[in-house]
Amino acid sequence: MSTSTSSNLTCRPIANFEPCHWGDHFLNITLLDQGTILQKEQKVCELKVRVGELVGAVTEPQEQLELIDALERLGVAYHFEKEIDEALETAFKSFDGDCRNADLNHVSLRFRIFRQHGFYVSSDVFNKFKDQNGRFKESMASDVEGILSLFEASQVRVHDDTILDEALAFTTPLLKTMAAKDLTSPLGEQVAHALYQPFHKGMPRVETQFYISIYEKNPSHDKLLLQFAKLDFNFLQSLHQKELRDLKQPWNKGFAEELPEHVKWCYYAFVETCEEAEEDLTKEGRAFCVDYLRQHVKDITKAFIQEVEWRHQKFVPTYDEYMNNALITSPYPLGIIATFLGMGEIASKESFKWASQNPMPDAVKAVCTIMRLMNDMGGFKFEQSRKHVASAMECLMKHNKVSEKEANEMLNKEVEDAWKLINQAMLQPYVIPKLLLTRILNLARSAHVIYHDQSDGYTNVNQILKDKVDSILASPISM
Repeated sequence: MSTSTSSNLTCRPIANFEPCHWGDHFLNITLLDQGTILQKEQKVCELKVRVGELVGAVTEPQEQLELIDALERLGVAYHFEKEIDEALETAFKSFDGDCRNADLNHVSLRFRIFRQHGFYVSSDVFNKFKDQNGRFKESMASDVEGILSLFEASQVRVHDDTILDEALAFTTPLLKTMAAKDLTSPLGEQVAHALYQPFHKGMPRVETQFYISIYEKNPSHDKLLLQFAKLDFNFLQSLHQKELRDLKQPWNKGFAEELPEHVKWCYYAFVETCEEAEEDLTKEGRAFCVDYLRQHVKDITKAFIQEVEWRHQKFVPTYDEYMNNALITSPYPLGIIATFLGMGEIASKESFKWASQNPMPDAVKAVCTIMRLMNDMGGFKFEQSRKHVASAMECLMKHNKVSEKEANEMLNKEVEDAWKLINQAMLQPYVIPKLLLTRILNLARSAHVIYHDQSDGYTNVNQILKDKVDSILASPISM
């Protein structure tokens, strides 16, 4: 090794990252044989038919919404999208009338489900739960289910939903008091979980694993639906395990040819070359996808170089200067394009063009803001222990003359505002297909889970995140 090379290596900053917790676990995991997989798939199909009959038999609007909520929380709603859409289209026509005489729990549930499915319904429906002074009625404080449901409804608020800002402020301290008194009953567990991880902001598979355990403890649960949810969860887990093992195999072109199509695109685009992906996409008439990918790789490379220059100069930019660059390095602009790449024809050229606009569309900017700021807050302490580019925290503390606590409060407010923009983008009419917007929503959810509670679960995986990975990718649910 030459002296110059040795010197360069010596000067390279050391991050002291922790070793990977999982090692070769997923590479060495014992997969189900093809015969067993086919048997499980057949059983899932059989139960799907029976649950479908159950779904079709429920016609009362409130019961339909409660069933839809259960299907979504149990992770099996994707099997019945057509039936759910038809039920909601019908129920939407009588939304105001149905809410008029409904209690807090049912109004909140109805509101949240419609908003999450893209229907704009006015938050004015909650005015009837206020007193003559314009405050939420204190008499509702003992209604645990209602308060929890209102809290969950507040998570889908958009800008100008002032009453839902008030609802969040009203329900949060009440739920904290409830959680302190009761952490053992299923409802108490739900309250504690919602405070830590609201359903709307959680990663779907993680939330499914949690809710199956809660649903099973409910004396009135439907045994068929529970069995279907467990079997479906374990079946999907076995598929994900195979994908993980494929991804951890030694990479070479010959091996990549044997991968599933959606994994092959990721391999070609990021590990080998954009040209090979372009050749295949050209056959589909979608070569333009890789052009957008290339441009975003260039953009993020330039942004990283800017960060390196700032770091070497020990320069702390203003918050606005920092964010203009940091939104790109988040690295969700590139991540969005990468997820679109494997979505087939639904990801049209217009969708790629929309996601690549400069300035960024509100939804894209919002998800990048959530990722960047939650990462900066979560990694602040660790980054202080090594040479690192200034984060949003440092930019605010230096140029705005605020304390660490004040900087955190300011950034958390930015994150909440960004969530409102994402919620707005998820309402009809959609600017791009809903399936693509859901990719953006799920990226926001992943940031919320990984960097929750001002921790950096990506850089240094904490026990909570280890447990989440184990629950959805390693440990099947007991039947």
